Amino acid sequence: MSAMTRARRAMAGTIVSGLALSGLVLASPSVASAEAAPAPTLKWKVSQQFKNNIGARVYSGGATEDTEGVITFPQGVGTHDSGNGVTSVRYAGTVDASFNFPGSTTRCYTITIANPSVEIDATGSGRIVADVSSDVPAVAQCGTSVATSTPVTRVTVTTFTAPASAWTDAAAGKSLTATPDFVGVLAPGSEQAVALTSSPDRPYNGESFAPSFLGAIAPGTRSHFYRTNASAAQPNKVPSAFTAEAPRPTLTATQDANDATRWTIAGQGFTRSTNPGDAGVYAGIAPRGGLPDVSSIGNISLFAGVAAFFGEAIDATTGAFDGVITLDPAKLDPTKEYSVYTWRAHSHSTTSQDTETPIDIDFEALKSPTTTSLAEVKTHSYGNAVSLTATVAGADAGSVVFTEGETTLGEAPISNGKATLKLPSTFAVGSHTVQASFAGSATRAASESTARTFTVKAAATTTSASVTKKPTTRATGTVRVVVRPAAGVATPRGTVAVVVAKGSKTYTVRGSLNANGAVNLTLPKVSVAGTWRVSARYGATTNHVGSFKSYFITFAR
Repeated sequence: MSAMTRARRAMAGTIVSGLALSGLVLASPSVASAEAAPAPTLKWKVSQQFKNNIGARVYSGGATEDTEGVITFPQGVGTHDSGNGVTSVRYAGTVDASFNFPGSTTRCYTITIANPSVEIDATGSGRIVADVSSDVPAVAQCGTSVATSTPVTRVTVTTFTAPASAWTDAAAGKSLTATPDFVGVLAPGSEQAVALTSSPDRPYNGESFAPSFLGAIAPGTRSHFYRTNASAAQPNKVPSAFTAEAPRPTLTATQDANDATRWTIAGQGFTRSTNPGDAGVYAGIAPRGGLPDVSSIGNISLFAGVAAFFGEAIDATTGAFDGVITLDPAKLDPTKEYSVYTWRAHSHSTTSQDTETPIDIDFEALKSPTTTSLAEVKTHSYGNAVSLTATVAGADAGSVVFTEGETTLGEAPISNGKATLKLPSTFAVGSHTVQASFAGSATRAASESTARTFTVKAAATTTSASVTKKPTTRATGTVRVVVRPAAGVATPRGTVAVVVAKGSKTYTVRGSLNANGAVNLTLPKVSVAGTWRVSARYGATTNHVGSFKSYFITFAR
């Protein structure tokens, strides 16, 4: 029988702190790795004016532009709560947009927008925030005699409104398409407007990007981002619609290679709370196919293991958490498949944090270990029944199978940690190598013994012969031969030969033993009267050793 093996999974170490709440485990935050998924992007042209009039653009940090002038900012990281729409996702990438003097390569100014974020609060009020700066060199050709620049400042570029219902499903998670505010953003003639536009009549109709964005760029570049008059060309300055993707909550789980009851989990894109009273996120392992009823905290008993991630255990920026779920093997059914579920804690007030991650539980690794050993088997003779005894440490029920090579010798139940199989008395003569195996149970791991070798010897015999009717020179006689085994050994079968000899005169008769180990043979007439030697020989067989009996007897004329 081949040795039994186990498949174990590798895991990364995780630091965990205890939480005295319904027996849960609260994990301290650490670096988490989410499952592979498309990274969210922000696609935004900014405006037609930005494309047409600030046309020399250089991209870095992964940002790209398509033929329509739509800029893609990649690698969105953050959180989106589908329950209330609260969103905070930051994207990567930088665009340096420059205006060159017409007909030359002379740069008149550059506006930089980098690492934009989409932020939305629970009322649906949203904004695009970015790292913004500008640079205007002193170039007479461009009409500037003094160089000016603005430092990198993270400001609101534009605002918009987006209720939670405006989000739709996307490969990365959720997707929002919205058009930023423009009309009435900056009241014309207001103190702020005059400071930013140097005119009491601007922006026309209050149409403008966010005032904080205007303030973050050089005065000579601002007019690209607010309407100066009623000209037909001015609509190019209207902010373009954008499409923002937000990551869905994702989770990975790995079974500990050294302790199969422990599962390391790592989440990404989760939010700490949706509604007042929310505490964070639960994660639990239960049968695959749908989140159990978690409307009551008491239903945590439906899970084979649960962990809780509250407050700062969830990173506020990335929505990441990591920790450990410890399984209770008694709550697992090996016939079922399982998943790791997440849901909003405590009351499941929203499904925004619901995820299901299928896992493959190594049920064998969860079983308590056992050790099977086979007692030494002494050499014995054919016909004497011998017992094989195995001890199974760690198991008090089940059975043990005894084998010789690929042949099953038998199975015996475990009682008081031992199982004994009595071999038949006819077990073959020769050398035998046997092994004992415990198949395991729902809670106990399988195990097998090392092999034991023992020998079955051929059984000893004794042969006796008695002449029950003496032959004479005129009549035949009869001899009875009996072959006996050692005590407790099976009766031998086979053939015997009886030789009657006197000098050079010999007579031989043969016969087969009956079931009682005896045979009656007819002795021939003898040629002369006198003393003859009667010899009886039982020939050796596979299972019995041969034996011999000889004595003298006088036959009459």
